[in-house]
This record gives sequence, structure tokens and C-alpha cells, in this order.
Amino acid sequence: MDPSDLLSPIESSLFFKKMFQNAELTSVLILDLKGDIVDVNDGFLKTFNYDRGSLIGKNFSLLFTEEDKQKQLPEIELDEAKGSGSSNDENYLVKGDGSLTWVQGESILTEAIQGKQFIIKIVHDIHARKLLEEELLAITEQQDKVIKDHSLFIHTASHDLRSPLSNITGLINQLKEVDDDPAELTLLVKLLDESVKRLKNKLNELAATGREQEGHASAATDIAFQQELEAVLLDLKDEIRDAEAEVIADFSRAPKINFPRKNLKSILQNLVSNAVKFRSDRRPEVRLCTERQGENFILLTVSDNGQGIREKDREKIFRMYQRLNPKIQGSGVGMTLVKRLVENSGGKIELESTFGKGSSFKIFLPSSQ
Repeated sequence: MDPSDLLSPIESSLFFKKMFQNAELTSVLILDLKGDIVDVNDGFLKTFNYDRGSLIGKNFSLLFTEEDKQKQLPEIELDEAKGSGSSNDENYLVKGDGSLTWVQGESILTEAIQGKQFIIKIVHDIHARKLLEEELLAITEQQDKVIKDHSLFIHTASHDLRSPLSNITGLINQLKEVDDDPAELTLLVKLLDESVKRLKNKLNELAATGREQEGHASAATDIAFQQELEAVLLDLKDEIRDAEAEVIADFSRAPKINFPRKNLKSILQNLVSNAVKFRSDRRPEVRLCTERQGENFILLTVSDNGQGIREKDREKIFRMYQRLNPKIQGSGVGMTLVKRLVENSGGKIELESTFGKGSSFKIFLPSSQ
């Protein structure tokens, strides 16, 4: 056998030999076509904490994690290099001390004298860059969430202020028509004063929410469903009265929840308001109940006997500015707000509906109680 058959590219090229031996910042492995390590430079040993004896003659798959071995990444890398002349990879490398580091590698098929083929594998440690990329991605995702939360806050504020402002407008219009009935005037002034107080409370809630969002905090507190529903019914009293609607609630199985107060109120207000708005020719009935779902969730169910929703329209009602019935007054954001408030809290919302008979919204709300 010609001795040159045993020579690797290191021995057959003085230029490559010098580069291979002297490089400190470039990590290089020499593999045969089976993936066994023929040689390794000092740059690799220094960077990845190996000694030469633990690598020479061993298959380079020992540098891969068990998970990557199961995916056959070493074999895929070799086959690609032999088939096309080179291959690139980016994965974890197991260091000599057992720790993992992200690396980027390029495997290049080459020939020594006498046509003997080898694979030169150049490896770059990109762990620091990878961590930075992940950190930047996390920051970007957090910024996206903040933007979405601020957008949700603006829509919620606009939507939730509509009812108390509508009440005040209605009362002012009635005041204009009363000029010779002191008792009626006194009653309207009292009602107007109550509406203004509710509007102030709503503004205070929204201001507090804005402060919470600046600190990215969620002000969860123990609140009673019945108490929040009564506040909602006050805001919606004109709508409920005009529709002659009946609102029936049973919160006995789960009377309280640990949840942001303004979020629960907004959820209740939108669901009850929609149930009244989208009524049929029957007298509207809105039923609310709660029950515990395991240790961490409370199921709030809001049902009505209204128009119902066609199967093809069920997803549309949760889209921003989608209005299924343009004849009914609204902005098309109410159910979008409900869905976002529920999902942002870690809950979920389900819809059951029969067109012409009514709908039932099941809201699974997380609670630490």
C-alpha cells in the first residue's frame, strides 16, 4: 500500500497544515467518510474543552445531543456533504464537560493525494449570539403584547364609556322637555347626578387600568359576580327597560372570583348588552350563572333567547369591527374585547348557538381562589 493512502489533507498540503495547526479562533475537525474523527485542531480543543485522545478515532456523533442523534442529524449531515460537496448545520454541540453550546458548522468534502476523500468540518461557537437573538425575540414579543394591551385598553375605554354617556344624553334630553313639573325635574336631576357619578367611577377605573398597564401589572382582586352585574345593569338600565328584558342570575355555585374588576365588568357589560340588542320578537331573557371548573377556573355562562348566530358567522363575531346586523346600533368591537380580555387572562371562550332560538357563551375564567 502506498503510504500516501493514509495521509489526510493536513499532511498533503503545507498551507492547510499551517492554517490547521495555528488557528486559535477557528475550530476544525477532519472526518473520514464514515464520520470518524481523523484529526482535530487546537482551536477546537480549546474552545470546546476536549483533549485530543478523547476524540481521535471516535465518531463525530458524540458531539451531538441524544435528541439530535435520534433525529439522525449526524447521518444527514454526512450524506449531504458527500452528495453535494458541502452541508451547513446549526444545533447544540456537547462540550467536553457535558454542557451544551449553540454552534454553526460547515462540512466540506475534500480530497487528499491519491484521491482519498475526507470531510473538513469547520465549527463556530454562536452561543452568545443565539442567546442574544432569543432575548431580542422575547423583548419583541413583550413589546407586541404591550402594544396589543394598549390597543385593547383604548377600545375598552371607548366602548365602556358609551353606556353612561348615552344615559346622560337621554336624561338631558328629558330635562329639556320638563319645564312645569318640579317633581319630575327633581327626579331627573337625581338620576343625572347618579349617571355622572357612574361616569366618574368608570373614568377612575380606566385611569387605574392605564397606570397598571404602564407597570404591566394586572390588578386582580376578590370580587362578587352579583355586585359587578348590578353595576352593569345600572349602566344598561335604559336598554333593558326599552327592550322589556328580564335578566336572571344565579351565582350561588361560584359567587366570587379573583380577577381584575374592570375586566370582569367589561365582559359582563358586553355580553348582557349584546343579548339585549340582538333580541328576537320574544321578550328577551338573559340568564347568567357560574360554577367551578377544577381548582383554577370558574365557568361563567351567559345565555339568551335572542336571534341566535348562524354556523358560518360564529367566528366573525369575534373579529374587530365585524357587525352581523348593520341595522342594530354598535361599533363591532364588543365581542372582540371580550375574547381578548378572556384570552389575555389565560382563559377561553366558547359559543353555542341555534339560529332563531338563542345563544350561550361559556367563559372559562382563571381564578386563584
